[in-house]
Amino acid sequence: MATRGCSRSATITATYPPTSAPMPTFAIIPDGNIRDVIKNDNLMKRSVSIFMVAALLSGCSIDNYEKPSLQLTGKIIDSESKELVESGGINAGTVVKTYEGSSEQPLLLSTFPDGNFVNSKMFPAEYRLVAEGPFTLVRAEQPVSLSKNESVDIEVIPNMRVKSTLVSSSTNAATVKISYQKVNAQQEAAALGITWSTSPNPNMLVFPHGKTILDDVSADKIPDSGERTYQLTGLSPKTTYYIRAAARTVNPGNYYNYSPQLVLKTE
Repeated sequence: MATRGCSRSATITATYPPTSAPMPTFAIIPDGNIRDVIKNDNLMKRSVSIFMVAALLSGCSIDNYEKPSLQLTGKIIDSESKELVESGGINAGTVVKTYEGSSEQPLLLSTFPDGNFVNSKMFPAEYRLVAEGPFTLVRAEQPVSLSKNESVDIEVIPNMRVKSTLVSSSTNAATVKISYQKVNAQQEAAALGITWSTSPNPNMLVFPHGKTILDDVSADKIPDSGERTYQLTGLSPKTTYYIRAAARTVNPGNYYNYSPQLVLKTE
Protein backbone atom coordinates (compact mmCIF):
# COMPACT_ATOMS: atom_id res chain seq x y z
CA MET A 1 0.00 0.00 0.00
CA ALA A 2 1.14 3.59 -0.47
CA THR A 3 0.42 6.93 1.14
CA ARG A 4 -0.37 10.08 -0.85
CA GLY A 5 -0.13 12.50 2.06
CA CYS A 6 -0.68 12.80 5.79
CA SER A 7 -1.05 16.15 7.49
CA ARG A 8 -2.92 15.54 10.70
CA SER A 9 -1.42 17.41 13.67
CA ALA A 10 -2.57 19.19 16.83
CA THR A 11 -1.60 21.79 19.40
CA ILE A 12 -2.13 20.78 23.05
CA THR A 13 -2.43 23.56 25.63
CA ALA A 14 -2.51 22.98 29.38
CA THR A 15 -2.94 25.87 31.85
CA TYR A 16 -2.48 25.90 35.59
CA PRO A 17 -4.47 28.35 37.80
CA PRO A 18 -3.58 31.84 36.49
CA THR A 19 -1.08 33.67 38.69
CA SER A 20 2.36 35.08 37.97
CA ALA A 21 5.48 33.23 39.14
CA PRO A 22 8.82 31.97 37.90
CA MET A 23 8.30 29.17 35.40
CA PRO A 24 9.52 25.75 36.51
CA THR A 25 11.31 23.39 34.12
CA PHE A 26 9.49 20.35 32.83
CA ALA A 27 10.56 17.24 30.92
CA ILE A 28 8.55 14.89 28.70
CA ILE A 29 9.19 11.30 29.75
CA PRO A 30 8.87 8.41 27.20
CA ASP A 31 5.77 7.14 29.01
CA GLY A 32 3.98 10.31 27.86
CA ASN A 33 3.81 12.04 31.27
CA ILE A 34 5.18 15.48 32.11
CA ARG A 35 7.45 15.60 35.17
CA ASP A 36 8.68 18.64 37.14
CA VAL A 37 12.46 18.15 37.20
CA ILE A 38 13.34 21.29 39.20
CA LYS A 39 11.79 21.57 42.64
CA ASN A 40 11.17 25.10 43.85
CA ASP A 41 10.30 24.93 47.58
CA ASN A 42 9.60 28.65 47.70
CA LEU A 43 7.18 28.59 44.83
CA MET A 44 4.06 30.26 46.18
CA LYS A 45 2.31 30.99 42.98
CA ARG A 46 1.65 28.36 40.38
CA SER A 47 0.99 29.45 36.87
CA VAL A 48 2.32 27.98 33.66
CA SER A 49 1.11 27.46 30.13
CA ILE A 50 2.52 24.49 28.31
CA PHE A 51 2.43 24.48 24.52
CA MET A 52 3.19 21.30 22.67
CA VAL A 53 2.90 20.64 18.97
CA ALA A 54 2.85 16.92 18.30
CA ALA A 55 1.96 14.59 15.49
CA LEU A 56 -1.02 12.46 16.45
CA LEU A 57 0.36 9.22 15.12
CA SER A 58 -2.68 7.30 16.21
CA GLY A 59 -4.85 9.53 14.01
CA CYS A 60 -2.55 9.55 10.97
CA SER A 61 -2.62 6.12 9.37
CA ILE A 62 -1.42 5.00 5.95
CA ASP A 63 -3.98 5.68 3.24
CA ASN A 64 -5.45 2.73 1.42
CA TYR A 65 -3.94 3.44 -2.00
CA GLU A 66 -2.35 0.85 -4.20
CA LYS A 67 1.23 1.55 -5.19
CA PRO A 68 1.48 3.71 -8.34
CA SER A 69 1.98 1.32 -11.22
CA LEU A 70 0.72 3.01 -14.37
CA GLN A 71 3.17 4.16 -17.03
CA LEU A 72 2.98 7.35 -19.04
CA THR A 73 5.30 7.64 -22.02
CA GLY A 74 5.52 10.49 -24.46
CA LYS A 75 7.40 12.47 -27.08
CA ILE A 76 8.15 16.11 -27.72
CA ILE A 77 7.22 16.41 -31.40
CA ASP A 78 7.84 19.11 -34.01
CA SER A 79 4.30 20.00 -35.10
CA GLU A 80 5.41 20.50 -38.72
CA SER A 81 8.09 17.87 -39.40
CA LYS A 82 6.70 15.36 -36.85
CA GLU A 83 10.27 14.64 -35.78
CA LEU A 84 11.43 14.47 -32.18
CA VAL A 85 12.64 17.76 -30.74
CA GLU A 86 15.97 17.08 -29.08
CA SER A 87 17.37 18.94 -26.07
CA GLY A 88 20.08 18.76 -23.44
CA GLY A 89 18.29 16.04 -21.46
CA ILE A 90 18.80 16.37 -17.71
CA ASN A 91 21.35 19.12 -18.32
CA ALA A 92 19.32 22.25 -19.12
CA GLY A 93 17.00 20.27 -21.36
CA THR A 94 13.26 19.89 -21.76
CA VAL A 95 11.18 19.44 -18.61
CA VAL A 96 7.61 18.10 -18.54
CA LYS A 97 5.54 19.48 -15.67
CA THR A 98 2.85 17.00 -14.61
CA TYR A 99 -0.14 18.39 -12.69
CA GLU A 100 -2.64 16.02 -11.04
CA GLY A 101 -6.25 17.18 -11.07
CA SER A 102 -6.58 20.83 -10.05
CA SER A 103 -3.25 20.84 -8.22
CA GLU A 104 -0.86 23.67 -9.05
CA GLN A 105 2.14 21.77 -7.64
CA PRO A 106 3.74 19.87 -10.55
CA LEU A 107 5.89 16.78 -10.70
CA LEU A 108 8.97 17.68 -12.77
CA LEU A 109 10.16 15.14 -15.31
CA SER A 110 13.24 15.62 -17.51
CA THR A 111 13.04 14.20 -20.99
CA PHE A 112 15.70 12.05 -22.57
CA PRO A 113 18.02 14.00 -24.90
CA ASP A 114 16.18 12.66 -27.97
CA GLY A 115 12.82 14.09 -26.81
CA ASN A 116 11.23 10.95 -25.34
CA PHE A 117 10.02 10.83 -21.74
CA VAL A 118 8.62 8.18 -19.40
CA ASN A 119 7.15 7.99 -15.90
CA SER A 120 6.47 4.41 -14.82
CA LYS A 121 5.09 5.13 -11.33
CA MET A 122 1.83 7.03 -11.68
CA PHE A 123 -1.57 6.81 -10.01
CA PRO A 124 -4.76 6.62 -12.05
CA ALA A 125 -5.99 10.20 -12.28
CA GLU A 126 -6.61 13.17 -14.54
CA TYR A 127 -3.40 14.97 -15.42
CA ARG A 128 -2.26 18.10 -17.26
CA LEU A 129 1.16 18.15 -18.96
CA VAL A 130 3.06 21.37 -19.61
CA ALA A 131 6.44 21.14 -21.33
CA GLU A 132 9.23 23.73 -21.11
CA GLY A 133 12.22 23.73 -23.44
CA PRO A 134 13.65 25.14 -26.68
CA PHE A 135 10.25 25.59 -28.29
CA THR A 136 6.79 27.12 -28.14
CA LEU A 137 3.86 24.91 -27.21
CA VAL A 138 1.10 24.38 -29.76
CA ARG A 139 -1.31 23.82 -26.85
CA ALA A 140 -0.84 25.49 -23.48
CA GLU A 141 -1.30 22.15 -21.75
CA GLN A 142 -1.89 18.52 -22.71
CA PRO A 143 -4.69 16.73 -20.80
CA VAL A 144 -4.22 13.03 -20.04
CA SER A 145 -6.77 10.71 -18.46
CA LEU A 146 -4.74 7.89 -16.95
CA SER A 147 -6.61 4.67 -16.18
CA LYS A 148 -4.16 2.41 -18.01
CA ASN A 149 -0.72 2.77 -19.55
CA GLU A 150 -0.82 5.66 -22.01
CA SER A 151 1.40 7.37 -24.56
CA VAL A 152 1.07 11.03 -25.54
CA ASP A 153 2.69 13.35 -28.07
CA ILE A 154 3.26 16.97 -27.07
CA GLU A 155 3.42 19.06 -30.24
CA VAL A 156 5.68 22.09 -30.24
CA ILE A 157 7.24 24.65 -32.58
CA PRO A 158 11.03 24.47 -32.06
CA ASN A 159 12.98 27.70 -31.73
CA MET A 160 15.45 26.40 -34.32
CA ARG A 161 15.79 23.26 -36.38
CA VAL A 162 19.33 21.95 -36.67
CA LYS A 163 20.92 18.93 -38.36
CA SER A 164 24.47 17.64 -38.76
CA THR A 165 26.17 15.72 -41.57
CA LEU A 166 29.56 14.01 -41.50
CA VAL A 167 31.64 15.25 -44.45
CA SER A 168 34.88 13.36 -43.83
CA SER A 169 36.99 11.79 -41.09
CA SER A 170 40.49 10.49 -40.46
CA THR A 171 42.54 9.07 -37.61
CA ASN A 172 42.41 12.19 -35.49
CA ALA A 173 40.04 14.66 -37.17
CA ALA A 174 36.63 15.04 -38.78
CA THR A 175 34.70 17.60 -40.81
CA VAL A 176 31.03 18.10 -39.97
CA LYS A 177 28.50 20.35 -41.71
CA ILE A 178 25.53 21.70 -39.79
CA SER A 179 22.37 23.17 -41.26
CA TYR A 180 20.03 25.39 -39.28
CA GLN A 181 16.65 27.06 -39.64
CA LYS A 182 15.33 29.68 -37.23
CA VAL A 183 11.64 28.95 -36.75
CA ASN A 184 10.59 31.34 -33.99
CA ALA A 185 10.24 34.71 -35.74
CA GLN A 186 9.96 36.52 -32.40
CA GLN A 187 13.41 35.43 -31.23
CA GLU A 188 16.88 36.37 -32.49
CA ALA A 189 19.53 33.75 -33.19
CA ALA A 190 22.19 33.84 -30.48
CA ALA A 191 24.58 30.91 -31.00
CA LEU A 192 25.53 28.11 -33.38
CA GLY A 193 27.95 25.33 -32.64
CA ILE A 194 28.85 21.70 -32.31
CA THR A 195 29.72 19.37 -29.45
CA TRP A 196 31.35 15.93 -29.42
CA SER A 197 32.19 13.36 -26.78
CA THR A 198 33.04 9.72 -26.19
CA SER A 199 29.74 9.49 -24.26
CA PRO A 200 26.36 9.50 -26.02
CA ASN A 201 24.26 12.65 -26.40
CA PRO A 202 26.77 15.35 -25.45
CA ASN A 203 25.46 18.86 -24.90
CA MET A 204 26.96 22.31 -24.56
CA LEU A 205 27.40 21.83 -20.80
CA VAL A 206 28.58 18.22 -20.50
CA PHE A 207 31.00 16.63 -22.96
CA PRO A 208 33.36 14.12 -21.25
CA HIS A 209 36.52 13.44 -23.30
CA GLY A 210 35.32 15.86 -25.95
CA LYS A 211 34.93 19.52 -26.80
CA THR A 212 32.54 22.18 -27.99
CA ILE A 213 32.83 24.87 -30.62
CA LEU A 214 30.37 27.71 -30.13
CA ASP A 215 29.93 30.77 -32.34
CA ASP A 216 28.24 33.84 -30.90
CA VAL A 217 26.04 35.06 -33.76
CA SER A 218 23.91 37.51 -31.78
CA ALA A 219 25.55 40.51 -33.48
CA ASP A 220 25.94 38.96 -36.93
CA LYS A 221 22.32 39.14 -38.07
CA ILE A 222 22.70 35.77 -39.76
CA PRO A 223 20.08 34.57 -42.25
CA ASP A 224 17.12 32.66 -40.88
CA SER A 225 18.54 29.49 -42.44
CA GLY A 226 21.95 28.39 -43.60
CA GLU A 227 24.92 26.07 -43.18
CA ARG A 228 28.27 26.05 -41.39
CA THR A 229 31.21 23.66 -41.45
CA TYR A 230 33.25 22.72 -38.41
CA GLN A 231 36.59 20.95 -38.00
CA LEU A 232 36.86 18.50 -35.12
CA THR A 233 40.51 18.02 -34.17
CA GLY A 234 42.47 16.17 -31.52
CA LEU A 235 40.45 12.96 -31.89
CA SER A 236 41.91 9.64 -30.80
CA PRO A 237 42.39 6.73 -33.23
CA LYS A 238 39.95 3.82 -33.17
CA THR A 239 37.60 5.66 -30.84
CA THR A 240 33.84 6.14 -31.04
CA TYR A 241 32.61 9.73 -30.84
CA TYR A 242 29.09 11.12 -30.56
CA ILE A 243 28.48 14.44 -32.31
CA ARG A 244 25.58 16.90 -32.06
CA ALA A 245 25.00 20.27 -33.66
CA ALA A 246 23.54 22.96 -31.41
CA ALA A 247 21.69 26.22 -31.94
CA ARG A 248 20.23 28.74 -29.52
CA THR A 249 17.95 31.74 -29.78
CA VAL A 250 17.54 34.47 -27.20
CA ASN A 251 14.90 32.64 -25.15
CA PRO A 252 13.75 32.31 -21.54
CA GLY A 253 15.87 29.59 -19.98
CA ASN A 254 18.61 29.85 -22.65
CA TYR A 255 17.62 26.47 -24.06
CA TYR A 256 19.57 24.95 -26.96
CA ASN A 257 18.08 23.01 -29.83
CA TYR A 258 20.14 19.97 -30.84
CA SER A 259 20.45 17.71 -33.85
CA PRO A 260 20.15 13.94 -33.62
CA GLN A 261 23.62 12.65 -32.78
CA LEU A 262 26.09 11.37 -35.35
CA VAL A 263 28.19 8.34 -34.41
CA LEU A 264 31.77 8.42 -35.68
CA LYS A 265 34.45 5.75 -35.20
CA THR A 266 37.87 7.08 -36.10
CA GLU A 267 40.30 5.01 -38.17
